[in-house]
Amino acid sequence: MKGRKPKPVAVKAAEGNRGKRKAVKAPTEDTRAVPSSGRPPAWMPQTAKAMYARCVMAMRQYPKLFTTLDEIPLEVAAVHYAMWREAAQRVMGSAGEKGEGVQSAMAVEARQQAAIVHRILSEFGFTPAARVRLALAGEDEGDALEALLAPAANG
Repeated sequence: MKGRKPKPVAVKAAEGNRGKRKAVKAPTEDTRAVPSSGRPPAWMPQTAKAMYARCVMAMRQYPKLFTTLDEIPLEVAAVHYAMWREAAQRVMGSAGEKGEGVQSAMAVEARQQAAIVHRILSEFGFTPAARVRLALAGEDEGDALEALLAPAANG
């Protein structure tokens, strides 16, 4: 998707309907989604399994957030992480005559894998910007108004 990512519905509601367009309703909770077991697939390489386990451990803080629907994108991210790590280790091991890194196909591969991992994990909230978006989506209007008025009430 090109351009800015769409704002969460809660943020749009807090800002008001400035454009007077039809407002999008907040999605209701999907009760059909089954919580994930959190176990990495047996076919994964060891590095990918470790990454998968680290991500699952972080996502366990939000039990309704990590479901079986999220397993496949997380598997893809973990496998690409393992590929990135292998490519990065090969690039670090290959040095030129003067000790500088050599631009190789592995360096290009490492950059591509890192971009894929970053893109997928940002959807899960593993980047600072994604965490801010998730935090803003979780706030309700009462808390924002209360936080805004609190300094005036104390002063």
